[in-house]
Amino acid sequence: MYIIDWYAGMCQAITVIGLSRDSKKLITIVIRAEWIENFRVKLCYNPKVCSKIKTYFDKEETGMQRYTEKFVNDMFIGIPQWIEPLG
Repeated sequence: MYIIDWYAGMCQAITVIGLSRDSKKLITIVIRAEWIENFRVKLCYNPKVCSKIKTYFDKEETGMQRYTEKFVNDMFIGIPQWIEPLG
């Protein structure tokens, strides 16, 4: 699963790319941030995933310009703060 975007103001949801259970095709969906654990920043070398990321960000006015190293680092610093202890 690849985390590609977040909703910083809402602090509850993230946009991810992953494999569908049924079709085993790559899909882009929004899920709750608390469902993710053991995440880390890594480079993506999968050309299909890279293409999906580019398609996602090309829908915006700024395109891939927003998807910088600073954006990714800020996102991953913020996400652990969203997760509240269960119980």
